[in-house]
Amino acid sequence: MADCDIPAETRFDGMVVTALAEQTLKMVRSAAANSLFQTTCLQRSMVLLTLLRRQGLRPELRFGARVEAGALAAHAWVEMGSVSLDPSGCGRSEAFAPFALRATLG
Repeated sequence: MADCDIPAETRFDGMVVTALAEQTLKMVRSAAANSLFQTTCLQRSMVLLTLLRRQGLRPELRFGARVEAGALAAHAWVEMGSVSLDPSGCGRSEAFAPFALRATLG
């Protein structure tokens, strides 16, 4: 998963995305993978959003859509500045066109 790592010096709003944010992302991915229950991208993203906000960071919840085999598919992920923190896995959010509206918890 090395190619999923957050660049250590990625900046957003004057702050540096720390190893703590990367560790939180890995923790959410691990918890979802080892859960007794199947989780959705929205559930994983909401957990990640909440944990990052509790660390004093300002992540944004993002939603996107695409057409997949003739049907509309949707996806949720978290962003901090231009950095995509996708608890569903590497690069998945990049395949979806994000909606123009952004939702944040305040």
